[in-house]
Amino acid sequence: MEFNLEEVTKRKERALEKIDTDEPETTSNSDNGETRKEQAREKLETCDVCVEDTDPPPPESEGTQMTLEAYVSVKERVEDTSETSEEIERTDFVDSVVIEKENDQPAEKIPEVTEQESESRVIVSEIETTEKETDTPSEKTSDVPEHAKDVRETVSEDVLEELGTREVKMYSPEVRGREVSSAEELEEVITDVMPGMKEHRNYEKMLGQCENHFKAEERFGHRRMVSNGELAEFAEEVNEPEKTVRTWVIEGARPLMYQNLESAMTKEEAEVKIGKIRENLQGVDTYEKLEDRLSHPYHETHTKAQVSYPKDLESARKYYEFLDEMTKGGTIADVSRRVGFSQSNGSRYLEGRIPRLTRKAIETIPDVETIKENENFHIDTPEKYERALQHHPFVKDLPDFKQLDHEARVYTTLTDLKTRGELPDKTVKDLAKENKVGEQQLASWLSERKTQELITRLEIYEKAREFHEGKLAKEAFEHRIDPSIVYEHFQHLKDVKASTPNQLARAIESMYQSSELKTRVQWSEFQPYHSGGPKWLKDVAQSIHEQRVEVETALNQRMGLEGNPDERVRIGVVENKLYIRREDTSEWNWLNIYKNEQFQFESLEDKNSLTDEVRGRLGISGPKRLSDLVDQVTDYKMVNTSGLPNYDLVPTTPYLRGETLHLSLDATGKNIQDIQSRIERIGQAREGVGGIKNPKFTPDENKIKSMFTSVLGAGLSDGHIELSNDGFVYTESNRERVDIVNTQIDKFGDVYRSEDLRLNGVLRTRYASAYGRALERRGLTKGDKSIQNEGFPEWLKEATPEELRDYYGPMWAQDGNFYIDRKGSARFQVDRAVVLRDPSKEVTYEHQELATKEHAELVHEFGKPKKGANFKGLHELSFGGLRDLKEHDDERIARIAQSLEEIVEHTRSKLLRDEREGLASMGVMTTPYIARLTYSENSGRLSVLYHVSTATQDDAMRVGFLCPPEDIRKLADVRKWMKSQDKRRERIRNQLESEGLLNGAELNDD
Repeated sequence: MEFNLEEVTKRKERALEKIDTDEPETTSNSDNGETRKEQAREKLETCDVCVEDTDPPPPESEGTQMTLEAYVSVKERVEDTSETSEEIERTDFVDSVVIEKENDQPAEKIPEVTEQESESRVIVSEIETTEKETDTPSEKTSDVPEHAKDVRETVSEDVLEELGTREVKMYSPEVRGREVSSAEELEEVITDVMPGMKEHRNYEKMLGQCENHFKAEERFGHRRMVSNGELAEFAEEVNEPEKTVRTWVIEGARPLMYQNLESAMTKEEAEVKIGKIRENLQGVDTYEKLEDRLSHPYHETHTKAQVSYPKDLESARKYYEFLDEMTKGGTIADVSRRVGFSQSNGSRYLEGRIPRLTRKAIETIPDVETIKENENFHIDTPEKYERALQHHPFVKDLPDFKQLDHEARVYTTLTDLKTRGELPDKTVKDLAKENKVGEQQLASWLSERKTQELITRLEIYEKAREFHEGKLAKEAFEHRIDPSIVYEHFQHLKDVKASTPNQLARAIESMYQSSELKTRVQWSEFQPYHSGGPKWLKDVAQSIHEQRVEVETALNQRMGLEGNPDERVRIGVVENKLYIRREDTSEWNWLNIYKNEQFQFESLEDKNSLTDEVRGRLGISGPKRLSDLVDQVTDYKMVNTSGLPNYDLVPTTPYLRGETLHLSLDATGKNIQDIQSRIERIGQAREGVGGIKNPKFTPDENKIKSMFTSVLGAGLSDGHIELSNDGFVYTESNRERVDIVNTQIDKFGDVYRSEDLRLNGVLRTRYASAYGRALERRGLTKGDKSIQNEGFPEWLKEATPEELRDYYGPMWAQDGNFYIDRKGSARFQVDRAVVLRDPSKEVTYEHQELATKEHAELVHEFGKPKKGANFKGLHELSFGGLRDLKEHDDERIARIAQSLEEIVEHTRSKLLRDEREGLASMGVMTTPYIARLTYSENSGRLSVLYHVSTATQDDAMRVGFLCPPEDIRKLADVRKWMKSQDKRRERIRNQLESEGLLNGAELNDD
């Protein structure tokens, strides 16, 4: 835009003339109008330069006033006009434009410009035919106040557009954090970081666009404002569309090159990615190696004979070309386009998908009777015939098999003799008579005009078998029971219309026991792979599928596994294949501990490579079929009935459920320790937080027991599992004890926890739900322990004294106490409460109340209120006090007290009972007591507190040696007391040593 000073001066004169002819609309505002006109004239006369309007101003709408303020910056005028520096200084007010709407105010009520505003604005009134007020350009003096220094920021985009001027917002070029300032520098960076981009079909065009963008940045990048005319002129100069230049300069848009560079893979990223893909190709990582693998006689005879082979070969060629090109870096879309397939194909290949022909080449031909080097393979020796019969025993069911078998043996014997040149020097007639076959028939065999009928069938069957088995992964034969064995053990059911579960279980057991395979998951095919095969096998498979649960039960009974806690047999039928799995059900298997949890993998490649191997080994075609198997041979909790795969088996899902993973490891011959480094987390996470990160899977069963025993020692005291969210919650006011529990739990991995300090000073620590469910499976009570009154889990009841020591150390630290009386006598004591009545939780826990409302009211009436803010509404009645009430003068009260005493005596704490038995197994005798009853006014709960204490000081000394409290302060008191009892300590030490309960390290208790 050019500024014509002469025209600007004329515009100024016209404005002054309009000011003179302006009349106020009403008498009420005439004084204001005159004042404002004087202000406008004064300001306008002090300026010598105004801005030229390239276009006439738009018609004004009702209620609109326009203020023209500071139109373009001083720097712009230096470049775009011929003004002198003195003229520029005088026109410094030209900066920006503001449009304001006053829809809610009539024109006569427009407020006056304040003195402060008048320093930065000039209002020029123009009398239009509609007699509306508008504001015109204002002067910006050298002492602009703070509030008016950046009026430009309030400029309407529409006004700037209409006036032909816009704010400059240019993008500063950079590539992966490296700033670039020229096209040459940009090209150097591309060559260094992702040379593959230089082969983009539009590379030169995009580079030229970048060069123009650099020119635009040099021209306008340092400016604040730019006019439309300048942009149009620049666009014509560099031969770019004006719209493109506008988006660069005023919208900050990036040229297409930078967008592509941001989404492209660098050479380094591509090399890592493609390297991993090539590793998974198992030696078939180039097109040349693929061609070499396809030269195998099997592929020459079968694969290359397929109609789809030319198309598959071309797809494979493009695949390898894609890998080669992608290694240089670039965008998936461009590389895919260059090699000749869609972007979606390129994306799938980078995710690990492999073309059909490459997959066939990877699946190595098994060593079991593969196609021979000679394409015209024949059964022409007795040995080949015997092997063929073994592979296809069902031909023995042919009605004329006896005669066909005789002819086949004659055929192969004489053919073999002829091939070796050892055929007897006899006439065909004599040979036919000697071998009891027809003369013409034998002549056609020896002249090779015909092949014996059974041999012809068997050759067809053999080729079909080889073709079928050639499609299986070589690892599949570590799990696949040979079809001949299947036929042998199920032949007797061929004509049975409805086989019973016991019949089927007997046949499965017989087949399984005769197999020499050692893998935990085995499978067998119940369908022929050619038209002449035994079709009745499909009916057997269907019968097994329909009665699967009953057959599985009968099979476990027959194999002696019924009731076995450590192992059971599972069966499933998928696509007429019978799968037999020996499942490890032991409670200390980590996959049973985290039974149905999400096992999050470090990468999708890790997870999918495992499931791909499983499918290859088990001869399963896809995720849906594998889901069908998982649903039958595991306890997977989310069986999918929608026709889609289980969600964890979808390739884009980053986790496997514990049951799916367990089956996968059984199928691949691995254990959880083999893939520990590939498991990122157990359980769900939100924004990277939650679950058990970096889980630890020690293989030592004794260590696993010790880990859970220690946590249960604290958890059965001051912990519980949430009813709704399954989180393990531990509450404790002593920070040191909380740290002890955290240390115990850290042995499982980085278990997520959150802490909440309550007003009463108690620290509530919540641990991940996945961990809470694991504790529940190991026997920790879910919900309120006092209501449910549960004891030790079975495995803890069966624990050895050595194992129990891990329980009592944390237990004494939590709910246990150590007392020393004035005489120096010591004892350990632990308290346990049992709820007799709680109306507020009766429905939640289906709790059968042991006491009545009368019993609760008795304790309320005669119990003493417990003091302290934390115990408001609690009433306590000692057991002795309850007994005293049996002698009360009021017969009703005495009767209620009598019945309540009987309830208390009869109930007892199951947990305390098991803890006493555990201590007894270590030679520690205890004495039980009933302490008191407690009633809560708030909930109506009535509970009784039981406790036990060591019977003698010798028992206390045994506890001090075997399982002292894992609490620094309590332990210090125990050690101090033990040192004060020299003789007793030495005597008990010797006893424990003779009993084998102490090792050398423990003897040094000092």
